[in-house]
Amino acid sequence: DGDSIPNGCDDCPNSATGDSDGDGVCDDLDRCPGGDDTIDTDRDGIPDACDYSCTADSLSFDTSILSHTGTGSNSISVSFPDNCQNVEFTITGFNEVTGGKPSNRYIEEVSVNYVDGLGTEQSYGTFSGNSVDVIIMGRVQSVTVSLRDGYDDNTPENLSVDLSTINFCIESVPCVDSDGDGVCDSDDKCPGFDDTIDADADGIPDGCDTCNDLFDSDGDGVRDCIDQEINSPCTNNVDANGVSMDSDGDGVCDDLDVCQGGDDHIDEDGNGIPDFCDVLECQAQTLNFDSNTLVNSGIGTTSTTVTFDAISKDVSFTISGLDEVTNGKPDSRFIEQVTITYIDGQGNTQNYGTFNGSTVAVQLLGIVQSVTVSLTDGYAGNSPTALSVNLSAIDFCKEVAPGEFTTLGSDDKQRNLSTIKMYPNPASNVINIKFTRNDISNAEVKLYNVKGQLVLQKELNETQVNTIELSNMSEGFYILVIKNDKHNLGAHKIVIRR
Repeated sequence: DGDSIPNGCDDCPNSATGDSDGDGVCDDLDRCPGGDDTIDTDRDGIPDACDYSCTADSLSFDTSILSHTGTGSNSISVSFPDNCQNVEFTITGFNEVTGGKPSNRYIEEVSVNYVDGLGTEQSYGTFSGNSVDVIIMGRVQSVTVSLRDGYDDNTPENLSVDLSTINFCIESVPCVDSDGDGVCDSDDKCPGFDDTIDADADGIPDGCDTCNDLFDSDGDGVRDCIDQEINSPCTNNVDANGVSMDSDGDGVCDDLDVCQGGDDHIDEDGNGIPDFCDVLECQAQTLNFDSNTLVNSGIGTTSTTVTFDAISKDVSFTISGLDEVTNGKPDSRFIEQVTITYIDGQGNTQNYGTFNGSTVAVQLLGIVQSVTVSLTDGYAGNSPTALSVNLSAIDFCKEVAPGEFTTLGSDDKQRNLSTIKMYPNPASNVINIKFTRNDISNAEVKLYNVKGQLVLQKELNETQVNTIELSNMSEGFYILVIKNDKHNLGAHKIVIRR
């Protein structure tokens, strides 16, 4: 090849220029000079740098007739789409008059100019005669045709030529598709993998999908691989991460929230209604022990008990008159000692304490179901002296729906509580109200939600059992109040649960 390199040491013995594009293919064998012969994404045997197609297209000038009169010229232009090349069109209808009266002489002359693919203006030529076939090879951005009088540039005649449709083609250069998935690298969502494979149809090709399963164990609509709460307690109301919505941030998801907007865990009075939603009134009430004096013979223990409504709270009373003799004749010695126990709102027995001295002020906060006072000899447990202490009236309050309850005397209260039974509680779709006495007439029932809103009101039949329909009520806590034209007969906390 005359390149001064002996053939035995010449990598390209048949090419004096060697491998000018550095693709490892000698120039005499190079299929795509200037490009890399080894890159052929679509595997069609044509290197990518030279692999293109040209799709036929056409445009028309704004008018098919270009006219001009007088001096100067008249022009018409067309701009082409990107990657346009190989422009062809025809100019016909040339006329000329070169004899006769000089003022009537003219030559219809056209000039064709164009802007090439590099943006440089080029002159294609100037023509007159019968017709011109214009063929501009390579990239073309625009073309301009100008018409003038080529005789003396000053004709009174109306000059005109005909312009055909412009034919050209749009070059399509294939993109680089390194992973061969039919998606250009510039648009590839998952380089190195097949973009067309997306098993879970989430728009992320499997090769780049860190969450590519279809499992949803708790049925909340969020796949397990991104679910941050696999066993959501409220599957119908979760965020994008599968975590149950808890709008008030109390740790109880919205669908199970007893008191939305408040903390379900704060219930200082232990009535089962979170404080934020516990808007029931607590009206003052009074009860008496069976006797205002508790007596003991000096041997063993004597007790007295009072039972309250299930929604009674903050009980207080006083024990007074506690005496003692701790010296003198031994068999005359004694200590009057009282022990107070009570059952709280959860049904658990609590020990308030054991006391002696002159007076004990008892205060039991929260829901109280019953209280018991026991008297015994705290000295030796075997006194011949009769022991006795004084018991005051019991003050407490009773939670009721706002405006519904007035203070009842103790006799009325105990009578009414023993007269009415409600079941089942918790209730689902109905609750039964049973009167154990037959002297109840003109009674009605009112149902209040935890916000104190009246949600149901119904007259009761003068039968032993009335059934109240609750199927339209939401789950939660309610206060059911029963009254007639003479008395408030009772207020009971019920729970609707399904």
